[in-house]
Amino acid sequence: MSDRSLWVDYSKAIGIVLVVYGHVARGVYNASIPLNVGVYTLVDSLVYTFHMPLFFFLSGLFFMNSLGRRGRLKLISSKIDTIVYPYLLWSLIQGGVIVVLSSFTNNKVEASTLLTILWQPQWQFWFLYALFMIFVLSSILFNSSENRLILLAFAVSILLYIFQKQLPSAYNLGFITNNLVFFIAGILYDRYKKLFPGSGNLNFTLFAFIIFAVSQYIFHLQLDMNYEDKGVLSLLLAMISIVFIVLLSQSLVRKPIHWFLIVGSASMSIYLLHILAGSGVRIILVNLFYIYDPAIHLVIGTLAGVIFPVVVFYFAKHYVWLNYLFSAPLSRLIKK
Repeated sequence: MSDRSLWVDYSKAIGIVLVVYGHVARGVYNASIPLNVGVYTLVDSLVYTFHMPLFFFLSGLFFMNSLGRRGRLKLISSKIDTIVYPYLLWSLIQGGVIVVLSSFTNNKVEASTLLTILWQPQWQFWFLYALFMIFVLSSILFNSSENRLILLAFAVSILLYIFQKQLPSAYNLGFITNNLVFFIAGILYDRYKKLFPGSGNLNFTLFAFIIFAVSQYIFHLQLDMNYEDKGVLSLLLAMISIVFIVLLSQSLVRKPIHWFLIVGSASMSIYLLHILAGSGVRIILVNLFYIYDPAIHLVIGTLAGVIFPVVVFYFAKHYVWLNYLFSAPLSRLIKK
């Protein structure tokens, strides 16, 4: 595995742990388990300013290479296997579990809700829906050798993000206006990565952390803004945060930790399964053990949301039929 892949897995690991924590914390809060509301709100907003933009950025890194190797149609068909298929499957699985256990969960969901997933993504699965939309759009717009069009599209995507509240959001166009800029940023980073000499440099990483911390402090505490305040400042904050995570990952990968790389490589499995695992732990802690300590819920819930999907991911690598949980079997049959 190349160093490039290693640092990407590190970034995915950092991002997915933040995703799991964010959903576990929100579950604890919505279950009325006593939390320090001020701290919870601040940390929640801090995490949500960049953790999903980070994943769109990382998804953009390999887009041009895949487009050049596969071409438009094969690339889109592969994303039907690896994005649309798990989106549909796990929306139904998680939705079915929530419907059955609705008396124990924070969300009361009717079975009819599951019929809307083709046009109205539910729960955390909005990311897969949005990512596929962006892959299709980018596959139509770009070719593997055109740089000027990418720069123009990046400029347009910045404007779409800044003025998204003034633009129509019908047909889920908000997914594009809110996230395309980060995907194209990933494309551009991959194209011009040689212009970033600070990669892996500890001094650059420390400097990036200081800028990250100061920016988050100003945004949240000085300007009293939160992650929902979309505009120039939130875009700048997300980009600063992504740069910090990238530099941190490139520094940490100098002495890679195997289990952390596993978490990164299993990020899709974790994304698909963590709500079931984290919520399940919360329900057990409250209803069987009557535990209401928020710290216990946050720690155990986050660990369960990471470890259980990693175990499933591990078994899926050894038992072929389990692979069908995460990607369509049709692509493997065609390869054979």
